Amino acid sequence: MQLKKRLRGKSKHSKHIFMAFNPILKSHWIYKEFFDKWDENKTVYEDENKLIVKTTYKDNVFLTADDKKLLEDETDPYFYNVYSLGNWGVLGNVIFKNWHVEDLSDRIPQFDKIYCGMDFGYSSDPNALIKVHLDKTRKKIYVFDEWYQAGMSDDELLRVAKQFFGNKYVIADSAEPKTIDYLATNGVRAVPTVKGADSINRGIRWLQGYEIIIDVRCQNFKNEIEQYHWKEDKYGNAMAIPVDANNHCLTGDTIVHTTEGEIPIKELVGKKGKVYCYDEANKKATISEFYDCRMTQKKAEIYEITLVDGTTIKTTGEHPVLTKRGWVCTKDLTCQDEIVKIY
Repeated sequence: MQLKKRLRGKSKHSKHIFMAFNPILKSHWIYKEFFDKWDENKTVYEDENKLIVKTTYKDNVFLTADDKKLLEDETDPYFYNVYSLGNWGVLGNVIFKNWHVEDLSDRIPQFDKIYCGMDFGYSSDPNALIKVHLDKTRKKIYVFDEWYQAGMSDDELLRVAKQFFGNKYVIADSAEPKTIDYLATNGVRAVPTVKGADSINRGIRWLQGYEIIIDVRCQNFKNEIEQYHWKEDKYGNAMAIPVDANNHCLTGDTIVHTTEGEIPIKELVGKKGKVYCYDEANKKATISEFYDCRMTQKKAEIYEITLVDGTTIKTTGEHPVLTKRGWVCTKDLTCQDEIVKIY
């Protein structure tokens, strides 16, 4: 085991490994390696080789009442069981079962149908870069390389993307046209993905028609595909709606400053147009296109931001806000933060 091999050197004390984590899935190697005798109804297990202590948010004296309420009001059964109750995750209505993990080291040099993708993150969400080999004849997709990192500036993302993708074309998240333009004008062959009606579910159905083989080193991709599951109704039945725990939303009455005037965001659903925004690369206000505006959550905890001029903004806690200290999730804003003015 690699962890044990890293415990090298002389010491008068016996060597120990300390691990702190969320128990995301029972199929995880940590569960298989250390939790063979674990009783989910207990909080402590000890034998001659290991000590396991289970804690939850109830043991965290630093949480506020709002923090606790957020965890207690979680509606998704999986996330409530894992992140609120601290139990090992078991997903019933998983979306993808057509995958497994292999060591692809020997095959990678022979891959010749390589496709590259990029999903943009924010301060707390990672930018995700990925490479796959597509074998249409055998209906197989090989996921063989990845790069996940949060809190990256556009310049940092550009540097990593150049190194990771080289001169290959990259299909990028169309929700960030400014970032795509910045990458494309600086040597990364990035093009926006084309989205249409029901594009997420159609993409899921297409992927379900292939066997997906994941390289052992692509742990982040494995974590995502393993946890991707259908939303359930109150009776536990799967709905045709994938759960995305990282949706970042504004409420429908939020005013958007478009070139056609100030319009509530709910009136922009299904439309295209131009909006006032901020060019991070050149540090100035500009105008860019908006599209793919849609409802992403019906029930979510809402935060209200009040500015010094009395303006209020309502948003989910994970929605990123551009401040003088960079992108900050709404729930992490303080009274000292100054939001960047772009209009």
